[in-house]
Amino acid sequence: MEWEMIASFAPTVIAMVAVYVSLANEMGKLKTRLNYLEGERDEMKKLLQHVSDMVQEIKIILAKNQL
Repeated sequence: MEWEMIASFAPTVIAMVAVYVSLANEMGKLKTRLNYLEGERDEMKKLLQHVSDMVQEIKIILAKNQL
């Protein structure tokens, strides 16, 4: 009786382990993608700050030339 019960639960347990492994793999991919996107975001912030600084410099130069 116990052997039959174990044999009937084995496919379920195997399926659960397979789903867990699949989800863990997918989570790893998502974490990698998130880290990449966060790095890109930080790079874009730096670039936008640089552009903003350059625009401010241009404004100052133009203001000086109008005086």
